[in-house]
Order: sequence, then structure tokens, then C-alpha cells
Amino acid sequence: MCGVALLAGAILSVGSSLEAAVTISVDPNMRRTLEGVSEFDRSRFVVLHASHTDSEWDSPEMQDQFLNGWDVYLGRDVGLASWWFGEVKEDPARPGFPSVAHIAELAENFRNNYSTRTDIHAYEDRTTLVTSTHVIPFYPHGWKTRQGWAPADATATGLFLGHFFKEFFGDRDGVHGQPKPRYFEVINEPDWELIEASYAPDDITYQGIWDYHATIAREIRKLNGDDVKVGGFCATSMTYGEPDMAYWKETWDSFMKSVGAEMDFVSLHLYDKGWNEGNQYLRVGARVEAQLDLTEQAGYLFAGGVKPMIISEYGAVDPTWNDKPYSAHRDWIINKATIGMLMQFMERPHLIEKAVPFILLKALWWNDPSGQPYAFRLLREDGNGNWVYTDIAKLYEFLSELKGRRVYSRADDVDIQVDAFVSGNRLYVIANNLEHADVQVVIDPADWAGGAVTGGWVKHLHAVDGITTLDREEFSGARTNFTIGAQGAIIVAFDYPGTVRPRETCEEKKYYTDAYLRPIAANTAITFSIDGVATAEQGDAWLRLGLSRAHGKSLQPTVVFNGTPLAVPTDFRGYDQRWWASFWGVLEIPVPIELVQAHNTVSVTFPDDGGTLTSATMRVLGFVDRRPPQVTLGPADMRIGVGGSGALSVVASGVSLEYQWFKDDVAIPGATGPMLRLENADAADAGNYHVTVSNPWGSVSSGTATVTVAGSPAEPVDPVLRNLSTRGRTGGAAGELIAGFVIEGEGAKEVLIRAVGPGLAGFGVTEWLEDPVLELFDGAGRSLLVNNDWMDDPEVGDANAVLFGSAGAFELDALSRDAVLRVALPAGPYTAIVSAGRNGEGVAMVEVYDLDPGAPARLVNVSTRGYVGRDDDSLIGGFVIQGTNTMQILARGVGPKLYDFGVTEGFVADPVLTIADGGGSPIFVNDDWAADGAAVDEIVRLTGLVGAFDLTLNSGEAAGDAAVAATIGQGSYTAIVRAGDAAGGNGMVELYRADE
Repeated sequence: MCGVALLAGAILSVGSSLEAAVTISVDPNMRRTLEGVSEFDRSRFVVLHASHTDSEWDSPEMQDQFLNGWDVYLGRDVGLASWWFGEVKEDPARPGFPSVAHIAELAENFRNNYSTRTDIHAYEDRTTLVTSTHVIPFYPHGWKTRQGWAPADATATGLFLGHFFKEFFGDRDGVHGQPKPRYFEVINEPDWELIEASYAPDDITYQGIWDYHATIAREIRKLNGDDVKVGGFCATSMTYGEPDMAYWKETWDSFMKSVGAEMDFVSLHLYDKGWNEGNQYLRVGARVEAQLDLTEQAGYLFAGGVKPMIISEYGAVDPTWNDKPYSAHRDWIINKATIGMLMQFMERPHLIEKAVPFILLKALWWNDPSGQPYAFRLLREDGNGNWVYTDIAKLYEFLSELKGRRVYSRADDVDIQVDAFVSGNRLYVIANNLEHADVQVVIDPADWAGGAVTGGWVKHLHAVDGITTLDREEFSGARTNFTIGAQGAIIVAFDYPGTVRPRETCEEKKYYTDAYLRPIAANTAITFSIDGVATAEQGDAWLRLGLSRAHGKSLQPTVVFNGTPLAVPTDFRGYDQRWWASFWGVLEIPVPIELVQAHNTVSVTFPDDGGTLTSATMRVLGFVDRRPPQVTLGPADMRIGVGGSGALSVVASGVSLEYQWFKDDVAIPGATGPMLRLENADAADAGNYHVTVSNPWGSVSSGTATVTVAGSPAEPVDPVLRNLSTRGRTGGAAGELIAGFVIEGEGAKEVLIRAVGPGLAGFGVTEWLEDPVLELFDGAGRSLLVNNDWMDDPEVGDANAVLFGSAGAFELDALSRDAVLRVALPAGPYTAIVSAGRNGEGVAMVEVYDLDPGAPARLVNVSTRGYVGRDDDSLIGGFVIQGTNTMQILARGVGPKLYDFGVTEGFVADPVLTIADGGGSPIFVNDDWAADGAAVDEIVRLTGLVGAFDLTLNSGEAAGDAAVAATIGQGSYTAIVRAGDAAGGNGMVELYRADE
């Protein structure tokens, strides 16, 4: 164990062969979400500090092999804006300000030049760019550009940056431009060049830097809205963590309180430092945890909420490297720091927007005065004029195959960082060793429900004589014992006989407190509360205490949680921090899950004076599915004609559900599903029915439904609405996609409901919603069912997939993040809401399929509310009619009428409704329902017939909503609502079955 509870003596404890092996528990059956995120997003975490426009690759083949072959993404550029700011002329009419006309001229040339570089366009999807600027000449202090003028103030700099992002990027006038950077750090490492460096001006203050941030953010947003996320303060990797936290208070604390709320994210640089090789100022481990936790908590308290983070530089640095030739040992120092910190960032996938290690390509733009090149390079010259990979490339090769969705994993030693993912038939376990000695680990993954491990492989990234070594070994059958070299890492792939689909879920959430920068006094309790906690009957919890203390001070406080003393570990992540002036780290204290309540009180008492409790947070990982089922919608009374058919249904929450139906309290053999069908009914079917729903954690019985069998046969209804669907933009400013539908008639109607985002990619939709979440509500607003990923429960997913073809639905990829619900519902109104699962935005489609068109119950209308724009942002409703007879319909595109329902602004003022046939040809178009005199009376009549709201405004006006009344036959149709002459906004598309 590297950390020790009382900091004195030797720098490190040394691993011993006599120490017991570390146990890593992994359960591929249990999906793990961190604040709702389970996917390992390589575009955020497997990143190179470069852009796709960089021309320093040695060959196209090398570029393709590295980016596509090893699945690496690109992430940061600081020079682009800096270069073009130097090119812009001063506005002759406004000294100290850039010429907007000249910016536009330069931008047009830039876009035209980019459009000709077709060889790099293929790598655009590997680049979500973080960009920034250098201090000089952007910061207004008299520093001149190459054109001989200096910005008058921050507004002048902001004017350039606003137009730079607006004009230089994107497609226009038929020219394909470079995609706009997604993130902008206001200024790169301003604390060093403007404050801390020996050559820094002495009249610049931190408050002035904060004000500069706020001005730049406002100026960029004036012209770009939310297209570019703006953040800061992109600080140098300075030495925070002294016992009184004075430097933190001067910098980050001040920044958060002053302008944190105006930032879309905060930006950090984190480095291990190894001056003189022996003096190892390592941040990886407890010290990084302390800085991240404190940054999160400062945002929570002072900036309107925990801020997303960009780690725009991290790894290892040593100024003594600059005048030294290439060293493979130096690459190992960088590699071990990078993988260790990466594992810490991966624990925060909901907060870390991007983590970019400071690893460059050739970096030909900088050499030390001694002539030595930059140390932090992917490529170097081999002495024979050839460019080859440095050993840093082995880090990317090591990570090249890691992917999938997170599942439960845990190590019994905090110095072994672990994460686990499933993809296809494979379980990946990645483990990093923070110890300075080899460690034996035992990984024994639970058997997947579909079978045991059949074999796999292990990659081992470690050092041999100080040089990075990457080994790969295949194995067959089960293997459990592995060695991780000192400060090394392994990835183990376990293969199973079939696709691994977790059946249960554990959800992790983090909670924050007001215990921020609290001074420590001997024998004086520091008290705080942790409120709003989602409790769980089973799971794990950890109280996290950030501490900054002088060496030799106790790291063993007395901690009382809800009246119960906790056992405080003697270990913490990483080494003992001896070479730092003081300790700063996080104690991770296990809390028995049964102690965790919605409201929790904590006291922390130290036996000695000095130092600071820097932060206090709590992580709770609850096994949310391990609970008895609950009936959310029971079976309803039903009347069937002799010889007719009908269905009873139940909707229940929980996993691993089993069903048993009863008639007059006698179990019905074979009736073991959520729906009970009664075919060719006769008098013997009359009676009282209920269903018992059970799982390994309990059971529940529904209420009773009475079935009456009448004397005459029921006649089927013909034709039927077989499928209703709506497509629209979802998430972000567009909000949720809300679809309502109505079932009428006797008994239950079995329906298949889908929220499709990734599945639209095969139909030419490029901006699809990455992670749609589908939730179903009844007419009283009660949530009945929710689904995030349609294959969360593999048995349910497989059963639903079988129905896609018979229902007329296209197939979904088994690993896609589309959402599906299958349920039998009694008569009534229902609402299906599609939301963005991870703060995303894009086009989604909600679909309702009739799985039993012959049943007495039937679909009679659908209505969807969402954003209505033009072209791809139109709101599109699809429907399918089956049967030999025609059907009368009423279709409506609603915008202005929403005013009467409280949508007083932001509605689409001029909706245009088009009904198109299956070939896409318009057959009906309406811009204003009241303008077509011949159809008005019929629209009014059908509106009353179906029970829809009147389109006439409460003021008595007819203000531009659209409607079509028509009689149509069997086929596929779309109802398209787009914005006409006015701007887009919220609107509705409605379809009613309007038979007499």
C-alpha cells in the first residue's frame, strides 16, 4: 500500500511477495451507470493533442493506422486563433479594434482553402476540437499583433473571437468549411505569463483576468449562441494544497465566485512532476482526486452547479528535459502518469467533456535554445532521417481495443484503479497499479447468464529497466491470476459464448456538501449534512474527505455518520507525497449502505491542530433493480362477445419478472406473461381475473378485473391504424419529443413503442440523437415504464426484436442506444416522452405499433409536440392504415393555438401541414385551416366528433394553425409540419381517426 495514515519516514512502502493478491470483483450481468452514463466514450478519453488539420504526420498510411487502426480521437489546438489574430488589420475607423470586413475576407480564403484539403475531411468525425489562445497579444496590455496594433480592451479581443468562430467555420455558399470548434478556453495558462512568471507585468490582477473571461464569453455568445462552449481558467499545473489553501483561495476560489456561473465549463492542466528523477512530485492518485473534488464542490456552491470539465493538458513534465536528447525512459514517465490520471477521469464520464494528454505530433514549431526538440512528442527522428513512433505510441496501442458499456467492478485496494466494460461477447477489465512495486491481482468475473468464460487475452503496459514495454498474451479457458508491473496497467479481455447483455443495473451518484475549506482544530468537530440522497437497500457508498495537512499530522480523524462511527482506512490512492511541501488528498471511507439515508449528518474530528478539510462529498452506488416488483397498471374490466377475443394486461416495474394469471383464484396453466389473451370466448371465460408478479426479491398481486361474455359475437373493426410515428429534433434547446396516443374499446391493446436515435443513421439522418430515453405515462401523469437502452434486459430485448418484422418496424442494432417498450394497455390516453439521455441533441423518432390489429381495442389518435423548423427540423408524423375500407382522418399542425395553453412565446407562428403518400408525394397541403372555406365546416365538425380542442383562439381569432380533413385508403402516409414564413418554435402534429 502506497499511502500511509501518518506521513513520516520513507517515501514509499514497497510491495512484497508476501502480501495477499488484490481481488478485483467484476459482474458482467450488472450494468453500471455514473450519473446516468455507462458508455466508454473514446472520443472523450482516447485523445491526441492535435487537430485533423495538422500536417505533421509522416504519411497518410501512418495517420490512418494511428487514428482509425487504434481508434484515436483528436482534441486541441491553441495556434489557429492566435495566427489569424496576427493577420487581421486594425479597423481604420475604430483604433484598437479589428476590422470586421478584413476578418470576413480572411475567413472566406480560409474556408475555400479548407474545402480543397479533401484528404483530411474523412477525419472530421474524429475531431471535437478544444481551442484556446496565447496570452500575447490577446490580453489587452499594449502587446501588438503582427499588423502593428494592440487591442484596446477585452471587448476588442472578443469582437475578433466572436467573428472568428462565426466566419471561419462551417459550410456556406456551397463551400465545405472546417467544423466549428466545440470548446473555447478563453486564454491558455494566464496565471503564469500574467501573474506568476518573473517577467509578468506587475499591474495585472487575477480579478482583471476573471473580468476578461466574462467579457470574452459574452462577445462570443453574441454571434455564436451556444454553438461554442466557453470556459476557463485553463490554469498552469501549479502547486495547490498547502495547509491553509491560500493559493487556491487566490485563484480558483476567486474565479468560481466571480465568473464561474458565466462559464460553460472549467479547464484544468494536471501534471506529475519529476525534477531530478528522484524528487517525484506525483499528482496521480489522492492529490488529483482532491483537486477534482474541490473544483466540483466550488462549482456546486458558487457557480450554479457542478461545472463540466475539460482537462486540456495532463501527463508528466520536467523542465530539466528541455535541453536533453530523446529518452525512452522519459516516455515511460509520461505514459505511467497519463494512464493513471486517465483512469481517474474515467470515473467522471458525466463531467469530463474531454481529457487531452499533452502529447503532440512532431512539434516542429518549437525547439529548446540548445537545439533539442520538444519532449512531449508522438513522433521523433531515428537518426537516419526517418520519422518513427516514440514509446508514447505504446500507450495508444495499449488502449486501442477498449470499448463498451460499463459494468460493475471493484478492487479491494484503492491503489488498484479498475473499470470494466462489455461489448459484444467480450468483457474488458482495465486495471492500473499506483503502487511502486509489482502487484498480483485476482480477477474472477461472475459467470454471465449465457455461459462461462471461454478464453481471452491480456495486454500489459509496464516498464522493463525503465523502458515502456507492451506485452500481449492469449489464453484459453478461464484465467484469474495476473501481475501488474510497478505503476503499470493491464487490460484483460474475457470472451463469452454469446453477446453479453447485463440484466441488472447499479447507479452511482455523487452528493456535495457545504463543507468547503473548513479549518481543522484539535478535538473540534467539523459537522455537515448530505441531503437529497437516493437510498438503496443494497450497494456501496463512500464518504470522501479532502484534506490538506502538514506532513506528520494525523490523517485518521474520528468520523461519525448518522450517529455511527466509521472505520477510516489507513490507505489512500497513490504514494505518500513526501516530496510535496504538505499532503493534499482524499480519504475514501466506506459507508455501510444501510446507514445511508435521504438526510445524513456527519461529524469529523481530528486529534491535532492545523490544515484544512478542503471538501466533503459522498458517492453512492445503489443496486437499483434488486427490489420487489410493483404493479403500475393493472388489468381492467372487459366485455367480450361470444366467439370474440380480448386481452387483459399488467404493467409492472422491476427485473427478472415472472407472471402467473388466475381466474377465480385458480392458477391458469401456461398463463405466464404480462398479457392474457382470451380467444373464441364463451360463457366459461366469464369471471374474475388477477395476476401475481414476482422476482427473486418479492412478489405482488394486481387488482381484480371482471370479464363478462355477452351473447353475440364481436365484429372486428376494419380498417385499423397499425403504426403511428413522429420524428423531430430532441434535446438541447428543442427539449423533449412528446407523443400522445389514445386507445379506445374493450380490453387491452398490445403496443410496441420505440424511441429511435442511432437507428436513424441508416436512413440518411446525420444529426441523430445519440441516447434517447423513452418514458410512458398514463392519463393521470403517472410514470408506467421507462427504457434507456432497448437491450438492457437481453431476454426482453430479444423477444421484442422478434416482433419488429411482423409489426412492420425496421431492425435495430443490438448494441444501439435506441429505446423500446412493449406493453398491453387498457383504453385511455397515454403519453410517450423522448428525452436526451446524456445532455445530447439531435433528431429522434417515436413510434407506436399495434401488435394486435384484430383486438377490439384500437388506436384512434396520436399527437406529438416538439420543435418545428424547416427541412430536417420539420416535425414529421407517420401513420399506416391497413384494411380494405377507407378511413376518415383529421390531421392538424398546431402552433398559435398553444398560446391558449400557456405557451405564450416560442411557438411556431406559421405551421404548414403536408400529408404525403408512401412515395413522398404531397396529396394535401394546408397553411391556414380557416382560409379554405370549403373545408372549414368539415374540420370544425370532425374536431367536435373526435373531442379535439377548437383551433379558434380564446380571443375569437383563427390565427394560422393548419388542418386537413380527408378520407384515405390503405397505405403509408406522413404528416409533415414545418415553419412557414415565420421562425421555428414549439408546435404539434396531430392525427385523429375520425370515423362516425
